[in-house]
This record gives sequence, structure tokens and C-alpha cells, in this order.
Amino acid sequence: MPRKSCPKFSSLSTPGLKQDLPTFLVELAFLRQNHGVRLTEYFWRQTQYKWRFGREIQGCRKFIKKYGDVATLKIAIENYIKSWCDYATLEVLFQKLFERAQRLSVEKDNSLVEQETVKVAHDLREFKTIKPTMGLFEKLEALNG
Repeated sequence: MPRKSCPKFSSLSTPGLKQDLPTFLVELAFLRQNHGVRLTEYFWRQTQYKWRFGREIQGCRKFIKKYGDVATLKIAIENYIKSWCDYATLEVLFQKLFERAQRLSVEKDNSLVEQETVKVAHDLREFKTIKPTMGLFEKLEALNG
């Protein structure tokens, strides 16, 4: 039974048709799976799409029930979701979303950090002077005299 407070979305394939969130998200996934090529009006009634559309609706409703409308819509918009039946990938995306929200909810540590002092020690090693060596041409000149 659809909720009365749920906003209605315009259909991506059928002009003038208003639909609930799961149907909109599944239609978006079908459009992405079709690489943006326009789908026919009421495509979900056709036998080639009917069974798969029903499975996708069930998968999408599962995630909406588990994680809520806002999180599911955010995942669908920010990621290129082609199927709501790929449960493992979607669970990872939801987990990342909630971990990020949890990280952002923790306040930053703004306590002062003491400045570290560094003792500068002078290098007391002796450096050897390098004698210039004669190159090939200097050696030939010395031999020729």
C-alpha cells in the first residue's frame, strides 16, 4: 500500500505519469541499463520487461525499507546503478554512505598541540678534500712532454 506522504515523481519514459519512488528508481536503472536510449511508453507492461521489472521493484523496496527513502535516493543518484538486484554491491554502497555520515558526525579534535622542539646538532665530521685528477688529455700532454 503506497504511503500518502510519499512524493510522486514524473515518469522518465511515459510523459504525464506520476509514480512512487521505487518505480522511479527502477525506471532510472532500466534507462541506465539501456545506455540512455529512450524506452517505450509503459515499457514495464511488455512481456520482455515485465518479470525483470517486478524483481527490480522488489529489490528496490527492500533497500527503501531497510535504509529509508533519502539514503536510497542518494545512492541511486550518486552512483551508476543499473540493477537493484545486485544486493552485494548495493550493500557496500550503503555501508560506505553510513560510514561517511558517521565520520562526519564526529566532532573534530580542536585541542591545541604543543610545539615540538628540535635540537639542532652541528655536523662535526671532517670532510676530505678531493684532489683533482688528471683527465685523459692532461695525461697525454704529460706523456708527450
